[in-house]
Amino acid sequence: MRNNLYYGSKNAIATLNSLDSFILVTQNPPFDNIFQKKLTQHPIQIIYPTNVDIHYLKEMSQKVSRNKDVDYVVGFGGGVAIDTAKFFSWKWKKPLIQIPSIISTDAFLTHEIGIRVDNKVQYIGKAVPEQIIIDFDVIKSAPKVLNYAGTCDVLSICTALGDWKIAYEEFGDKIDKKIYSKARNCAQNLLNDAPVIREMQEEGIRKLVGYLQEEMQICTEWGNARPEEGGEHHLAYCIEELSPKRYLHGALVALNILTVLRLQGDYAEFSYTELKDFFDFIGHSYKFEQIGITEELYRRALHEIHFYVQKETLEKGIWFKKDLFSNISISDVINWILGF
Repeated sequence: MRNNLYYGSKNAIATLNSLDSFILVTQNPPFDNIFQKKLTQHPIQIIYPTNVDIHYLKEMSQKVSRNKDVDYVVGFGGGVAIDTAKFFSWKWKKPLIQIPSIISTDAFLTHEIGIRVDNKVQYIGKAVPEQIIIDFDVIKSAPKVLNYAGTCDVLSICTALGDWKIAYEEFGDKIDKKIYSKARNCAQNLLNDAPVIREMQEEGIRKLVGYLQEEMQICTEWGNARPEEGGEHHLAYCIEELSPKRYLHGALVALNILTVLRLQGDYAEFSYTELKDFFDFIGHSYKFEQIGITEELYRRALHEIHFYVQKETLEKGIWFKKDLFSNISISDVINWILGF
């Protein structure tokens, strides 16, 4: 894996002040709170994206293209800023620098550009950052719960592996035991590091970024996201299609991890109690009221998920089982969640 990660304190400001000309793609917060008064080298233009809908991105790209003759595109913020910066870098063929303000997903590490088409997540193009700046002061200034969300792009391995077993044993898919074991160890090691993750200081930030890198490398070795993405992500995609509301990705996936582990039964590689204990210990959000999702929407998604995964031709797993709710009903699942 390319070594373009740079850790430090106040290295984000130092990096920006070293650039001759750049366009900054950012969000508020954190930009005005942290950077505005400390910059000595100001960007040619500051862009504040609100979403990653493909039509919105194309329109915005045209509007600001008059200033695209710069040395760098810089993304500073959460997922929206990071993916928008990737999009501009890709479209304009300009070098990219990424400065995540939170570690809520693995988006700042991935090269593919996450966009939305008709409210569905899709990935296009590729933008490889020259530098990824991990500024401890910036990350620590964010609410911890936003950084805790990043654990779920690693802990989704816990459910993805059970789905992989289902796909192998019930649907004849291929499996790689070496990759499977690597992925399992990655998730288990993160669970074991709960104390430093909860503190989210320098060691915890390094650990979390390291696990996200490891998860990505495992997926690269296999050839796609099979070791890390299963029913927990697929249910999130279904919910996002049913509702235009945006949810904190890692919180919604956390709830779905618990739900899928509960349903996987003997196929589950981890117990839902182990994951729930981890979330409770670090203080991560996973309950309906914390996520902002309604019981009715979640119930509807559980009714529709079997058809959704087939329509979208997603990887086989728990949601492909026709008799899934024969032993435990959807109402039972909802009541179980309400009991958290």
